[in-house]
Amino acid sequence: MYIQHGRVKDDSVLYLEVAKHFTQGQWAEGLALYKWPFYSFLIASLHNISTLPLLICAQVLQVLFFAVFTYSFMRLIKLAGGDIVTISIGGLLIFSSANIVGISLELLVRDFGFYAFLFFSVGHLIEYSRHSKVTDSLKWQLSMIVATLFRIEATLYLMVLPLSLLVLKTPTTTRQNIQKYLNANTIIFAIIALLIATSLVKNDLFLGKFNDVLDAFGSGIDVINNNLQLKADIINDQILGKYLNQFGMLSITVTLALITLIKLSSVAGLVPVVGLLANKNCAVKTPNPDVQKLLILVAFLTSISALYIIFYNYVLESRYILPFGIVIIFFATFSLQDFFKNQPAKTKKITLAKTLLLIFIALLTVYNLYKNVAIKRADYNYDQDAVAWIDSHKNPREKVFYNSERLKYYAGAPFYKHGFDDYQYIHDSIIDNSILMYDYLALSISQSQVNDIKTLFLTMPRYMLVQEISGYAGKKRILIYKKQANSTQP
Repeated sequence: MYIQHGRVKDDSVLYLEVAKHFTQGQWAEGLALYKWPFYSFLIASLHNISTLPLLICAQVLQVLFFAVFTYSFMRLIKLAGGDIVTISIGGLLIFSSANIVGISLELLVRDFGFYAFLFFSVGHLIEYSRHSKVTDSLKWQLSMIVATLFRIEATLYLMVLPLSLLVLKTPTTTRQNIQKYLNANTIIFAIIALLIATSLVKNDLFLGKFNDVLDAFGSGIDVINNNLQLKADIINDQILGKYLNQFGMLSITVTLALITLIKLSSVAGLVPVVGLLANKNCAVKTPNPDVQKLLILVAFLTSISALYIIFYNYVLESRYILPFGIVIIFFATFSLQDFFKNQPAKTKKITLAKTLLLIFIALLTVYNLYKNVAIKRADYNYDQDAVAWIDSHKNPREKVFYNSERLKYYAGAPFYKHGFDDYQYIHDSIIDNSILMYDYLALSISQSQVNDIKTLFLTMPRYMLVQEISGYAGKKRILIYKKQANSTQP
């Protein structure tokens, strides 16, 4: 996080803005911006206690969540029968993971709280299935509820994971399994009962909200169907043609499913995948069966969630499916630890292949570790550089137009709204002439939009392009225009 130098995502800007409202006692305003605000509430609470800046509070929480997640992951390895070597390999794979440490840890988003409490709860569900301790049951439920407060998708795990208790094998009986299942959901059932009782007294409050959830799910299915049909029609008309126009729906469905499969299989990174495939029999046979089956269920539920997300939003960021990658890393840990055990070599060929594989994995792991902590490229903080450039050139009375959430945040400009189209925002501001009140324009656009914007501003000669700043990896660019004081053009 240090090498990020304060870089944030658009989602982070939203969470910090909601937290700012909470610190000022503006609860309604914060909830109006975002209706699942537990992460923002934690940031605001830490700020009120410590008086640290909101960004620092978010970073402190991120470190705490990562610590809980790392502890929970290593505890799962121990529950599965791993020793100190296995745990060490697991820790090394976690810290060398690009998607976990290299990306997600730095983003300052709510996902790490979800990962931390999801895997913490899974460990206690395993302990409860083995020993039937009330404390493990309570820890499983409370931590899973906290995970749900970070991401609503956690309700899927909350509902399905305890069902594994119903299929426990001997020495337990079916009646004992049912009792275990009920005990593992006492708090959940109590909360539901309380909400139902409250709703019966206060105008069906809970039932109304429950119906809202069902309606939202139903409308989500409708959105998926409508979007699929729309895109299938485009494929039929513009790609397949009249002789193959019955295959548009199949094409878009298979394409999205294939994209999901590719993302799921790559989210863990190359080292865990290679390590797992190199010794998959050991990876499957070594971990204790109860841990193994529950984590496979976690991976399956993550896959279901991934399919819903991509079919609904046509977006599937790695952080949404990271639990699947974490499960892959878990099994890869047991696969790799077998290489460190003293086993009689069958042939020199096998020994050489194993040695070469270990060298490849070791080198790639070291490279990933270095990449995760290396100083970022000069263009990594390009949007902050743009704000700094403007601040060094404008006088205090001059006003600046920023077209992106991050630029507004870095400049300390008023929050506009979350999720707006940066490119369309420029056009809308030109159409309503609101852009004309600004002395500087900082326009963050994709590389493909640069020529369009430059052509557009040829029709507005009162603004002159004074600086261009290339974004990270050349994907984005910020164009800075300045109003000419002596211009008489509109």
